[in-house]
Amino acid sequence: MKAKSASSRRPDPRRPAVRRRPAAGVVPCEDESLFLPQQRSYADCYVWRMAAAERRAWTERASPALGTLRVFSCGLFVEAHGHEWERTGLNEGVLIYCTEGKGFFRQDDREWTVQAGDLIYCPPLTHHRYWADAQQPWTIYWMHLSGELLSHYEDLLGLVARGPVRHIGFHGNIVADFARLATHPVRTSASDEELFCIQANAVAILGRLGALPHNIAEIAAAYGPIHKAMAVMKESLGQAFDLPRFAATAGCGIFHFSRQFRRVTGLPPGEWFIRQKMQRARELLTLPNILVKGVANRLGYTDPLYFSRIFKRIVGLPPEAYRRKMARMHGLDDHPDSGANG
Repeated sequence: MKAKSASSRRPDPRRPAVRRRPAAGVVPCEDESLFLPQQRSYADCYVWRMAAAERRAWTERASPALGTLRVFSCGLFVEAHGHEWERTGLNEGVLIYCTEGKGFFRQDDREWTVQAGDLIYCPPLTHHRYWADAQQPWTIYWMHLSGELLSHYEDLLGLVARGPVRHIGFHGNIVADFARLATHPVRTSASDEELFCIQANAVAILGRLGALPHNIAEIAAAYGPIHKAMAVMKESLGQAFDLPRFAATAGCGIFHFSRQFRRVTGLPPGEWFIRQKMQRARELLTLPNILVKGVANRLGYTDPLYFSRIFKRIVGLPPEAYRRKMARMHGLDDHPDSGANG
């Protein structure tokens, strides 16, 4: 995601010559003559665009709320072979989220390589160009934004201040919100309610971005190896905590693993492991006739009293009380354990 100078990139003989100066006027985002030939080479495509008359109608709506943020076009391009746009002077912001593959972004005299998990923002009235890699074409979700409060959203989210390309990693909730927006039917003469629904979906995406931690790039970079270790840890809930083994799974030393793990999860690996055990214990305690000491044994605890103390610390109730509560909720008869085991 490092910026490269224009002179550092060698021209690809397979690609047509690229304009290095601002184009005359704006390449309209709704220009079907340019879009349709590209679309034929995509693996899949969902897109809607408002016609000029529909855009004017939204801009002229009487409701002040509908003017705060407008989305005039949105889409999802899957493995977008040949996808490429260049514009200057477009009076809309363009937000792009790359989830797979690779692409490139140029703004003024700087160029970035775009990878999966990168977010691109093209501010209004800028000269920008972006295109999919020829060998690993990107999959992107995108929307065009305008409205009276767009500059305030840009400031709140640091869309301009943090640079046009930043790594945020993969977030299923952002993808789901984008998909909801991209597949939202846009009708001619949409009602205020329909326009508000479009606006609300866009604000939901911006809200997800605003909720990300400031060090999300570091977290996202660490997520892959840590996620691999987390999967092994979940498979090992019946065993004792083995920090060296889990760190080796992530391909790093103990101290580096612990720092990265905390970055990703917000918890030290040992505490996260215990909480996963207690979550599994809660699931087991919903089974009929199960003994607390049996749950403790399944989770690698030889001392049921010690297990009960940890369970109460995490869950807030002793395991027997939790089991009785679950039995009442499910209308089951409770069979208390024999012996003092918490």
